[in-house]
Amino acid sequence: MKLFIDTSSLISYPCGIGVYALQLVKKLAEYPDLELHSGLKCLSPKVHRNLRSMLNRTLEKDIKYRSIYLPGRLDFQRNPLFRFLSFRSSDYDIAHFVGNVVPACVPYSDVSNVILTIHDMFLWHSDICRHEKNLISYHRQNMPEQAEKCRKIITVSEFSKREIMKYLGIPSEKIHVIPIATQWTQPLLEQCSVLARYGLEEKKYFLSVSALNSHKNFSGLCSAFSKYHDGKGYNGEKLVIIGGRRYGDEKIFEQMRKTPDVIYIPMLPEAELRYLYTKAKGFFLVSFIEGFGIPLLEAMECRIPACYGKGNSMDEIGRNAAFGVDPYDIDGIADNFRYFSENPPELQDRVEAAYKISREYSWERTAGKHYALYQSLRG
Repeated sequence: MKLFIDTSSLISYPCGIGVYALQLVKKLAEYPDLELHSGLKCLSPKVHRNLRSMLNRTLEKDIKYRSIYLPGRLDFQRNPLFRFLSFRSSDYDIAHFVGNVVPACVPYSDVSNVILTIHDMFLWHSDICRHEKNLISYHRQNMPEQAEKCRKIITVSEFSKREIMKYLGIPSEKIHVIPIATQWTQPLLEQCSVLARYGLEEKKYFLSVSALNSHKNFSGLCSAFSKYHDGKGYNGEKLVIIGGRRYGDEKIFEQMRKTPDVIYIPMLPEAELRYLYTKAKGFFLVSFIEGFGIPLLEAMECRIPACYGKGNSMDEIGRNAAFGVDPYDIDGIADNFRYFSENPPELQDRVEAAYKISREYSWERTAGKHYALYQSLRG
């Protein structure tokens, strides 16, 4: 089978979609009957060279790579130029685009063998979405037609499936739910200098990991930590926030800067990040909405108490083991800071239950379900 997977999202690795693209390609490369093709759309030859090298290094073999020399901003308009630069999905048995939308270089008339992965619908939630207007406009204008015309849709949670059905009107039978897994690819370090580098002590900090997007609710998290910090029962912990900055995050970043004992780290290598997870007193991801919630799953796998914003996909991961809280309930989030700090004996039972849940997820299972779907659509 001749399979193309768009890897444009690797430009923003290790964001969730980038993790999905890289790990999926890595596991699918192990299937001997797949002729795997990949590539991305970017104007920079240097980026193409770096990403091709990253794929070959990860897969430990050469991969057939298609470079599409178009800048990202051209996605936001239909230009006659695309007639000459178009990518033909019909050159492959299956063309799988993994980043919520089909790039504009793929003609709408050529999507009958296209699979589209839609991770979430948060751009439809105008009350919490603060992304660039042209990005929002492009998704809202194009995603409904793309979703309707493509062969199948993959999404990563039952919650996202319901959202796709609600906002795009896609029938249930066209949408396949395939959960994903963590980014971990390396063994856990026994020793690491990262704690000393940032003035941290083992089990004397809480951790939150995610890009500083508006729907991640870092404003609420900082307010809750401040309430815990200034109240009774505070035990001297810091709050460590790790994640890349995003468009429109100035107010969030300023609040983080002004909140006592909050430490912001833009990015860390995988091994150091995993080490920080394991040494944290607890983890918080109190997003208003998530399509899946990889950082929550990572915390559960690292055997630390985890608190998450309930009412979205993370309910499917956290279940009765992690601690779900209304993301608008500042007092409720603060109570979880306090509870994790107290560390009562029964807390460990929840941690172990969460760890068992985390073992249900793996990239081998994820790739296997993708492969089965590809096979079902052949010819």
